[in-house]
Amino acid sequence: GSVPSKGQDVTLPTNSKIIIKKGIAREFGVISVPSSSELIFDENADAPISFDIAGMDVQGALRVGSQTCRYLTELTITLHGSRPLDLNIYGASSTATRTYKGISVNGGIISIHGKQEYPTWT
Repeated sequence: GSVPSKGQDVTLPTNSKIIIKKGIAREFGVISVPSSSELIFDENADAPISFDIAGMDVQGALRVGSQTCRYLTELTITLHGSRPLDLNIYGASSTATRTYKGISVNGGIISIHGKQEYPTWT
């Protein structure tokens, strides 16, 4: 498929696995991952990957490597935007979009497996 335009919100197709194999030189809006879909960063990438977004709504899965195939390439996810000025003590805002400058998980999975360091606890 084609790469969405700058600032565009993107919803992955249902029942899909989208693999990011290289950095994309543009900033996207909110990335939505439906419950039946996965956004996967390729653990075999040859160069660092940069991903610039306004936010992400994960109802499916966001995967970076796995327990058996660790992600060793540099990955930078940069969140763009500003915090709404009218947040109350619960983080609610009457002017904010549903996802702003953050990654929300609603029934989904974020699975990140990078280089293992030892010991894993003290």
